[in-house]
Amino acid sequence: MRKHTPFVLAAFGTLGLVMHNGASAANYVEAIDGDLSGDETSPTAIALDLGANTITGTTIDSPLDRDFFSFTIGAGQSLDSLVLTSFTGDPPSNEAFMAVDDQFGFDSLFDTSDFLGTTLIGLGDVGTDALDLLGATEFGGDGFTGPLGEGTYTFWFQETGGPTSYTFTANVVPEPGSAAALLLSVGGLMLRRRTR
Repeated sequence: MRKHTPFVLAAFGTLGLVMHNGASAANYVEAIDGDLSGDETSPTAIALDLGANTITGTTIDSPLDRDFFSFTIGAGQSLDSLVLTSFTGDPPSNEAFMAVDDQFGFDSLFDTSDFLGTTLIGLGDVGTDALDLLGATEFGGDGFTGPLGEGTYTFWFQETGGPTSYTFTANVVPEPGSAAALLLSVGGLMLRRRTR
């Protein structure tokens, strides 16, 4: 047995834990887990795991139903993408308003300049990373590019044109330089070396 074999086994053992955490990512389905908060100061807190986490909700226009949800990205992690994976509106041409802020809740819904980002999103954006749209600040905000790092973020989703259903996939990954990312890199290198 070569000297580095125990290290490789330890690395892959830890890698297995990381991969397992990704496989057991969270799923929040409003119809099952409860109505997402309509209060901007007290959003529904959703716990995300490493990997692909899904958030599914619905909004209606009468009475007005806004969805506010929040999650915290832990140390050594980042929200790599927030992909709109499904969208159903009535009529289908409707687009929903979406905003994000980098705190728990929104201080005000009337001053978008204080937000992190804003956009309209709809059927034509299915498969698109909403972070790219939000970062462009279509209706005001500070703006940002790329993944969102450690911190708490609150999202606002609203459609006033008719009933709307949506699903987002929130992909949480280890940040480059974090222990989990290092183990993934080392494990890959050792596997490649072993197969030569």
